[in-house]
Amino acid sequence: MRIANIVVSLAAIVAAPFAAAQDSTCKAPQTTQEVIRCEEFKLKDAEQALNAAYQRLTRELQQKGNEAHEREAHALLVKAQRNWVAFREQDCKAMVTARGGGTLQPWYYLNCMRSHAQLRTKQLETFRSD
Repeated sequence: MRIANIVVSLAAIVAAPFAAAQDSTCKAPQTTQEVIRCEEFKLKDAEQALNAAYQRLTRELQQKGNEAHEREAHALLVKAQRNWVAFREQDCKAMVTARGGGTLQPWYYLNCMRSHAQLRTKQLETFRSD
């Protein structure tokens, strides 16, 4: 347990300067590279939220997996998520390709991926709501 705490503390110390740089640069990005880099940060945050929502839901379904329908729901969710990952990538590639080239092409791709991740997070968070 102590080792885990030390690792987490060291990770926070190492990451702090990068987070500060992200905040100052992303408040008013000046170059195309900065705009793209800021979108990468936003996508990373959206991916973390998506993964957390997915993990919570799969854990919940596994814990309640005594019933056949819960086990089936878990298996179907895992399959659906794998299919969604492939869909998202292809959808964003198609959207970017349709726009043509340009220096902001990576930004469009990252923005599309982030938008999909945010929508999927909301879907997963309300998966079991009535």
